[in-house]
Amino acid sequence: MGALKKFLDSNLKYFLLFLFVSCFFNYRAFTEGILLAPYNDALAQNYSVKHLYSSALKSLNFPFWNPYEFAGMPFFSEIQYGTLYPPNLILYSILNAPLAYNLNYILHFALAGFFTFLYVRLIGIKKFPAFTAGIVFGFSGFLATNKDHTAIVNSAVYLPLIMYFFEKLRRTLELRYSLLLALAIAVQVFAGNFQICVYTYLVAGFFLIFYSIKPESPHRGRFFILGVSGILLGIFIALPQILATTELFSLSWMRARKLYLGYEYFTGYHVYWEMLSSLIFPRLFEGWSPESGMSILIGILPLVLSVVIFTTGRKINSHIKFWGIVGLIGIFLSLGGDNPVYRLLYHVPVFNKIRAHGRNIFEFTFAVSVLSGFGIERLLYEKQKDYIKYVSFGLISAILLATGLVLSFQSLELKKTLISHLLSRGYQNPYLADKALSIENKFVYIPLVLMFLYLFWTYVYEKFKRPAMIYLLLVLIFLELFSLGGLQKTTGPKLSEAANLCSSEPYYKFTETDKEIYRIANIIPRELWWEVSKYNPTANLTCKTSSLTGYDPLFLEKYGDILNLWLAGLGSISWDYLINNNVILSMLGGKYLKISKEMNLNVDDVKASASAPSRTKMPSLDWTPSRSAKKHKDTYILFSPGGKDIGLIYKTLNLAKGAYAISFKAKAPEGAEGYLGVYLYPASEVNKISALRDLDSKLLIPADWLEKQYRDFHQVIKIDKSDTYTVFIITIPERPVEIKDLSMEKFEHYNPPILNTHVKDEDFIYKKISETEDYNVYLNKNYLPRAWSIAELIPVNDFYEAKRKLDFLEINLKDQAIIYKNDIDEIRRKKFSKGKVSIKKYGLNEIVISADFPDEGFVVLSDQYYPGWKAFIDGKETRIYEVNGLLRGIVVPQGKHSVIFRYRPHKILFFMTLSLFLTALTIIYIAVKKPKV
Repeated sequence: MGALKKFLDSNLKYFLLFLFVSCFFNYRAFTEGILLAPYNDALAQNYSVKHLYSSALKSLNFPFWNPYEFAGMPFFSEIQYGTLYPPNLILYSILNAPLAYNLNYILHFALAGFFTFLYVRLIGIKKFPAFTAGIVFGFSGFLATNKDHTAIVNSAVYLPLIMYFFEKLRRTLELRYSLLLALAIAVQVFAGNFQICVYTYLVAGFFLIFYSIKPESPHRGRFFILGVSGILLGIFIALPQILATTELFSLSWMRARKLYLGYEYFTGYHVYWEMLSSLIFPRLFEGWSPESGMSILIGILPLVLSVVIFTTGRKINSHIKFWGIVGLIGIFLSLGGDNPVYRLLYHVPVFNKIRAHGRNIFEFTFAVSVLSGFGIERLLYEKQKDYIKYVSFGLISAILLATGLVLSFQSLELKKTLISHLLSRGYQNPYLADKALSIENKFVYIPLVLMFLYLFWTYVYEKFKRPAMIYLLLVLIFLELFSLGGLQKTTGPKLSEAANLCSSEPYYKFTETDKEIYRIANIIPRELWWEVSKYNPTANLTCKTSSLTGYDPLFLEKYGDILNLWLAGLGSISWDYLINNNVILSMLGGKYLKISKEMNLNVDDVKASASAPSRTKMPSLDWTPSRSAKKHKDTYILFSPGGKDIGLIYKTLNLAKGAYAISFKAKAPEGAEGYLGVYLYPASEVNKISALRDLDSKLLIPADWLEKQYRDFHQVIKIDKSDTYTVFIITIPERPVEIKDLSMEKFEHYNPPILNTHVKDEDFIYKKISETEDYNVYLNKNYLPRAWSIAELIPVNDFYEAKRKLDFLEINLKDQAIIYKNDIDEIRRKKFSKGKVSIKKYGLNEIVISADFPDEGFVVLSDQYYPGWKAFIDGKETRIYEVNGLLRGIVVPQGKHSVIFRYRPHKILFFMTLSLFLTALTIIYIAVKKPKV
C-alpha cells in the first residue's frame, strides 16, 4: 500500500491533467450534449450493444446471450463488446448507457496519454517532454479517427502500460512486475480488440528479443523467461474470452468472408502509399480515401523530431534505436497490399486471420510519440546548436515539400493524371481532389501555418531561451492534433435521444405487446446501410425488440446462408426472394417487415397456397466459357489465374416473369480459396462482366463447401419482369473449380404454404399497417410463433439439403421440421402428436416454455442453435437438436411440462472461474510482496 500511495502522490496530478485535456478535446459532449458516437459503426453497433449491456448489468443478469439480433447471438463471445473489461463493468453498472459511453472515451484518451507519460518517464525523459509525448499519443490521429471503434481505442491505450511493466521487469527482474504485466495483457484482451493485442505482442516480442540478445544486458535469460511467462499468464487469464470468441469466429460469417475473398480480404483496409502525404496534410484524404480510421496524423514537429533523434541518437541510446525500428516496421506493415512482403505474411498463422492492417500505424504512432519525447528533451534541455539546426532544416524541408505539392497541383494536366490514377486505385470519390489541395481548404492552410509557427518557435527559442516558451510549444502540438480530432464535427444523437433510440420509430408501437415473442425484418437498400441516422439497424437493442437483422461482423454463417445476409448482417441481397418465399421469414418469427420505400419491393400481391409448388425442367443449356474457363466433355472448369482474372460461364435466356431454380454440382479437386457465385442481370448489362465481383450475387458458395467430391448446389431467383437475362456462374479461386449437371427449372407457381391458421388459400399474406415518409410497415399474417409443435420430422443429409427444402418450398413448417439423419436415428421416430406450446419467460440467457402433449411431442424454438445451450424438462436435461438448418428442437414427453432453455457454456464458465481465481492470487501476491529497494 505504501508503494501505491507513493505512486499516486507523484503521478495523480498528471493523470488529472490528461483528463482535463481529454475533456477539452471532446468538448462537444459538454457544450452540445451529444453522444460521442458518430452515425457509423459507433452508433450502428458499439453504442447499441453497450446500451443492452448496461441494462443487463443493472438487472444483475450478465449478458452471455443476445436474443434481439439474428434470431439470437452470443453476446459475451463477441470480443468487441468488452463484457469482462473492468472499466466497462464499472461504468455501465453505475451510470446510464449514454453517459457511460461518453465517459469511456474521455477516460481512455486520458489513459493513453497518462500511460505513455509513465513509460517515457521510466526510460529517463524529464516530466515536460514526457507529458508532451503523452499528448502526442493520447490525442493522435490513430485514436481520434477510431472514435467509432470503441474496442480499438480501449485496447490501444494498454501498449504503453505493458511496455512500462516490461521495462520495470528488465530493470528489477522481480516476479511482481511479471505478474503486473500479465494483468495488463489480460485487461487489454478484455478491452475488446484482438488485432491491437496481436500488434502489441509483436512489439513486446521484439522488445524481449532486442534486450535478450544485447551482450551488456545482465541476467538476460531470467528477463526473457519472466517476460514470456507474463505474456502467457496474461493470455491464460483472458482465456475465457479468447475461447468464446474463437468458437464464435469458427461458426461466423467473418470466417466465411475470409474464404470468399482470400488474399483480397487479407489486404483490405490498408494505408495506400498515396496516403503517406497525410503525414503533412492529415485531412487530405477525408471523403475520398478508400479506407477509414487509418489516419497517420502525429504532428509535423513530433515527426521531424523523431526522424532527427533517430538519425543522431540511435547509436548512443538503445531506447531510441528500438522505437525507431518499431516505427519503421509499423509504417511498413501498414501499407498492406502495397507492400510486396504481404504475399509471404499471408501465410503466417494468426496474422493472416486479421484484415485492416493499416492499423499497424498504431505501433508507428506510439513509436513516434516516444521518440518525440526524446527529441523535445534534447531540444529544450541540451545545448546542441547542431541539433536545433537539424530540426529547423527538417521543418523547412516539410514546408517546401508541402508548398510544392500545393502549387504543382494547380496544374490542370497533373490534376487529371492524378484523378485517373486514384480511380484505378479504387478511391471512392477522387474528384474531390479538385479542391483537396486548394489553399482555400482549411485542412491545407492550417498545417502550413503550424509549420511556419514551429519554425518561428525554434528560431525564437534558440535566441532567447525563455522558460515560458516551452508551454507554447505544447500548445502548438496540441492544436495540431486538435485540428483533426477535436474540431471534427461529431454527428451523434443527443444524450436524451440516445437513451432509447427506437422511441422515435412509429413501427415499434406494434410490437410493444409481443416484442419478446416476434421479430422485425428491417429491410433497407444496400446504399443506405450506413445512413444509420435514419435507418439505425440496431436501434431495437435500446428497447429490447427482436430483429431478424442487425450489425455484427461475427453473425453466424448458417444464418447468413439461409437469409443471404452480407456485410455484417445489415441486410440481405435477396429480400425479394425471401418475401416471396415467406417460410424462412415466418419460421424465424418475422411478424413485421419494415421496408424502405427505396427498395421498390413487390409485397402486396404475395399469396399463400394450400398446394405445394411444382417445377418444370427447362431444355438443357449449353453455357459459354470465358477465357479463364473451359469445357471438357460435360464438365466446365473455372479458375482465376493469379486471383485477378475472373473465371466464368454464362448463358443468355428469354425469361418470363416468375421464379426459377438453378441447380448444379461443383467440386474443387485441388482445394480452393475464394468463392463461387451465381449472378443474374438483364442482358443489357453484360458489359459489366469485369465488375461482377463487386455486384450482388444471388448465391455465394464459400471455399470450404467446395470439397474434392461433387456436391449439389442451387439458387432460386425471382424475376418480376419478362426480359432477356444473362446468368453468370463465376469463380474467384486460383485453383480450378469443376461444375457439371447444370439445369434450370421454372416454378409453375411460387406461393408459400399456409403456416398460420388465420390465413386461407389464395389469401394475401402481407398487410400494410403503417407508413412514414421513408418506409412502410407490413404485418406478415403467415407468421409462426417463437415456439411451436410439429407432427413430423423430415430427415436430410446435411445443411445444404435442408436449405434446398426451404428454398424449393418442399416442406410445410407448421407441421414439419427438418432434421439430420444421424439425429433421427437417435430419436427413432418421425411422427409426433401436436400439442399446446407457449412461452412464459423470454430473457437474455433463459427461456421458459409451457408444453402440453396428448402423446410424445416435438417442440421447435425459432432461436439459433448454438453450442452451450442446455434444455431441461421438469428439471431433467434433454438433448437439443438442430432443426430447419439452424433452429433448436427438443422431444417432449406426454403430458404437461415446464421446458427451460438455459445458455450455460460450461467450458467458458470453468475458465472464467479459473481466471478469477488466478487474478485474485496475482493481486494478493503483488499486494503482500514488498518491492525490492
